[in-house]
Amino acid sequence: MVLVEMPKHLDEDEKWRKGGWFCLISEDGMILVYDPMGEVPSDKNEKYRSFSIEKATRLWKHPEHTTSRQSRNEDLDHYSGAIRARNHVFSFSGLPELWDEALMLYIAWVCAPIVTEEVRIMTTPEIFALFERLQITHPSRSS
Repeated sequence: MVLVEMPKHLDEDEKWRKGGWFCLISEDGMILVYDPMGEVPSDKNEKYRSFSIEKATRLWKHPEHTTSRQSRNEDLDHYSGAIRARNHVFSFSGLPELWDEALMLYIAWVCAPIVTEEVRIMTTPEIFALFERLQITHPSRSS
């Protein structure tokens, strides 16, 4: 449902973004899932797939980091959009960067691998604002 609602709130020039690629990595670095979610434009399919895997594996290689934002480097095409949720790394590529990360925080919280306090620690003011804009109860404000 969140993925369906998010594109409705994008700026006009980005309304075409209606999906992307999800990647889930286990604590031992094994890719458990990498699948498209929502509507992925065919001309962006490979780009989003490779970015979601790159974000997840990069975060996995930095066990001291909680989000891929901490190792972001635009010159290397290393973007935000992955979060560490205890023993797993959740990653998404296809929406604007901030939205990718917000979606992963929300999904990890709903699926229960992270608790509310962990969400509070990882959430930026921009992500708080995004959830308010989407009128979605932000996990860190639910308890």
